Order: sequence, then C-alpha cells, then structure tokens
Amino acid sequence: MKNVFLKLVACATLLVASSSTFATTLDTIQGEIAFFGFAQADYNAAETALESVSFNPVTVAATTIDFQSVAIGSAATFNDIVINNSVPTVNGGAEFWAAGDFTFTLTNITHNDADKDGLLNDFIANGVLKSVSGLFADTSGMMKFSANQFGAPGEFIFAASAVPAPATIALLGLALVGFGAARRKKQA
Repeated sequence: MKNVFLKLVACATLLVASSSTFATTLDTIQGEIAFFGFAQADYNAAETALESVSFNPVTVAATTIDFQSVAIGSAATFNDIVINNSVPTVNGGAEFWAAGDFTFTLTNITHNDADKDGLLNDFIANGVLKSVSGLFADTSGMMKFSANQFGAPGEFIFAASAVPAPATIALLGLALVGFGAARRKKQA
C-alpha cells in the first residue's frame, strides 16, 4: 500500500510540474523579416578605413510567420554602426533595429571588407530578438547585410531561430532522473 501511495504522489507531482511549466512558457519568435533601405558606408578622409554605416530610410519589405503583424511598407528604425579600431558597434547602445513589436539587440557583429575600394562591405549581426509587448520569448537571431560608399539601396534580411525552452529540457531531465531512481530501487 505504501508503494502505491508513493507512486500516486510522484505522478501528481509530475502532473503539477508539467502543467505549470507549459502554462508559463512563451513561444519563441519564428520567421523572417526583410527590410529595404539605404546603407551608407562612410570612410575616413583618406578613404582607407571604414568609420561608420548609416541607415536611412528603411522600411519593412516582407514578413513571414510571427513577423506578419508588422505592416509591409512601415518604417523601421535602424541605429548607425560605428567602427572604432576595426570593431563595429551600434551607435547609442546595443539595440540595432526596431520594427512593429520587435527589437533586435546585438551580441556581436562582424565586418568583412569584401574589397578595398569600399564598393562592398558585408556584415553579420548576431543577437537577441525581443517582443516589446511580451507575447514571445526572447529569441536568438542573425542578420546579414551589405553597405557601400555610394549608399545604394539594398535589402536586409533578418531570420529568427528557435532555441529549446529551458523549462522543457529541465522537465525531461527530471523525468529521466525519476526513471533511473525507480529502476535502481526496483533492483535493490
């Protein structure tokens, strides 16, 4: 009888833990958002080193999945990139862009000077995408874009990728530990 009672308590505990875990978990942001605008690469006076990249104007060109709440053609806010000692950073903080309910905060950005004439500068920006309204969990993402010294228009595409929720992984680990303990007890 004692063994049955312990099993019922264990099942009830797992049921409560799993239902509360799934009730509080937010979905990660999925999809892509494409921007269209001008990215101007600004060089020093001798035109030997890239000093900054400015964006103006930038609008939303296309959206998929969770980004569809952002209206096509609406304005997007991009902060300029400043390059000090070959290290690119965002002017005024880490928030790189904002559009609709979403903001993208940089964790790192890399610059590849594709040619020494300043005709093409490629950037890869990694960071965390956030939902201002809190409807989604923070999600990692990456953005690739190019800029040149002539300020030619271009399309910048951002893609969000899902990362497993920590609560789900913890629940799975707890279940595996429970199975191991039950098996060990059974063998004893």
